[in-house]
Amino acid sequence: MNTSHGWARAQLRLKGIEPDYNSLREAYLIAALRKENRINFKNEVAKIVAAAGGKVEEALKKYVEEMFPEVAEKREEFMENNKMILEDLAGNEIDLSQYQRMDN
Repeated sequence: MNTSHGWARAQLRLKGIEPDYNSLREAYLIAALRKENRINFKNEVAKIVAAAGGKVEEALKKYVEEMFPEVAEKREEFMENNKMILEDLAGNEIDLSQYQRMDN
């Protein structure tokens, strides 16, 4: 469960879905699960920003680390994309220099 694929497989099994290992069906279900997780994540970010008035760094960091282990694999792209999402939601430009990098 320490890899993004391992975590995705565990999430599928927690939902009672057990496709054959490395099958096309498993790949499709993992892609669908990741899409669902991204949608849920964007929803959670919107709630956090609304509730905290922008003071979300630590809560968001913990949530991201637990929910998306693949963040470590593509951290820079992830942060930039979410910066744009948050800016769209908040209507303000966000300066990422004030945030610390997440460690594995």
